[in-house]
This record gives sequence, structure tokens and C-alpha cells, in this order.
Amino acid sequence: MPRVKSQAALVARLCRTLSDIQTASGDAPFVESAMHVGDALEGLIFERLDEDVLSKNGTRAALVATGAPRLVQAAINAGRGPITLTPQGWKLLLQTITPDELCPLLGSGISRSGLPIPLIGRAAAGDHTFSPLLIEVAGSPELRDHTILTKNYRGLLTNAASAGITAEFLRLQVACHPASYKDLAKNFLSKSDLFLVAILNLAGVSFEKIQQGIYRPSPLAQRFLDSLSSAHGRMAYLERCQSLEHLLTQHEAFEDWRQEMARQANIALRPL
Repeated sequence: MPRVKSQAALVARLCRTLSDIQTASGDAPFVESAMHVGDALEGLIFERLDEDVLSKNGTRAALVATGAPRLVQAAINAGRGPITLTPQGWKLLLQTITPDELCPLLGSGISRSGLPIPLIGRAAAGDHTFSPLLIEVAGSPELRDHTILTKNYRGLLTNAASAGITAEFLRLQVACHPASYKDLAKNFLSKSDLFLVAILNLAGVSFEKIQQGIYRPSPLAQRFLDSLSSAHGRMAYLERCQSLEHLLTQHEAFEDWRQEMARQANIALRPL
């Protein structure tokens, strides 16, 4: 077994092992045996908690990710500021906790940062247990999270199973942080990523605001904006998008339309 440099590092490693045990699957005897091992390991971890161990944010996050009530409470009681979980930490915690158990923790020491992606991921997998919580955190003024709009999560953004909850999340985020999302839409427009521009428009960012202060938009962006200057163009745009929920499931079709617009105007497209 590799040497562990500190007590805090050992506790964090044991927490990850405990999380693996808690999500074990197999036949009933195996799972029951694993739970007994987990109970013993939880006790061992708890005994090793001291001021030095609890002073490390990474260790406190690992304790929270186990979902074990006394380990979670110990991390919160350390009073060292909000505990920020990694995406993997959130994934582990959501496997061992209910929405009713999680809600009080979000108000008593655990940061909401990073939570939307795992919750949308659950919805995409067909589990909407946490969807009401996603709506609650989306409307929270202290949370501003547009990770779902980044390139790495395009597949999750356009997942049909979670389109409804993703659309509601984006609407609430835009309503809470209009200036931030207006600037984000301008950035997408400058890159000719018209799909994301349309998403933010349907989520509540008006084209009037998006165009304010734009300096030399790209040729394709300018053509897109020009097409919206007429009633016919706006109608064609709305017919293509229909609604935010619908648009989220039409990424490929929208991209084909974007490329066709570029070809008609003889505009060379850069990769998004």
C-alpha cells in the first residue's frame, strides 16, 4: 500500500473507500457484508478526526461526500467556511443521500458550487428525484453556474431526457444574473456559436441587449443579426427554435442551418 504523507490524506483516502463501499452492488450477502465493513470504516475515520485533519478543505469535502451523517456533521462543525465539493464528490454524495437530507446541508456549510451539473446528469439518466432541488438552487442569487453551456457538457445540454429541467434551470439563472448572461451571450455571438446565443435568447436574454456594445461582430454573426431585423426573419427564427425545450434537442439541425447560412454568404467557419 502506498505511503500516506499525512493523517488528513489518510482520512481522505479512507473516505473515498467508504464511498465506494456504500455504493457497492451485488447479491444480498455481499452487500450486507460490505455494509458491515463500511460501518467499521466509518468508525475508524471518525476516531481519526482532529483539528488538523478538519482544517483541510479537501478532507472536509471527502467527509461530506461519504454522506455518513456524523462525518458530514463533523466537517460542518469544523466551521472553516463553505465546503466545496468536486464533481465526483457531488456524484458520490447524491448516491447516499435524499433531497430532504441534502437541503439543510446546503444552508449550513456546504457550497452550492458545482451542484447543477450532477443534478442535471441525474435527470438525464431518468432520475428526477433531485429535480425540485435543482430548481431551488437555480433561483438562488448566490449561485451563478453556466458550466452546462461549456463545450465539455454539450452532450448533457442537448439530452432530451433532461431538456425540460435544463431549460427551467437556464431561465432561472438568466433571471437571477441578467448582466452576466448578457455578456456570455455576446461572447458566444463573437464566436459565431449561434446555438448557444439562441439558447440564451430563449432563456430570457433579448437580442436588443446582446447587440448593445458589440464591436465588429463576425460576418456570420452580423448576417444572423441582420436576418432578425425583419419580421419575416424573426418569424423564421422562432419557427426553427419553437421553444427552449425544443431547441435543446435540435443541436444537429441548428448546426446544419448555421453552416448553410455560412455557405450562402460564402463565409468560412471556424471550428467551435
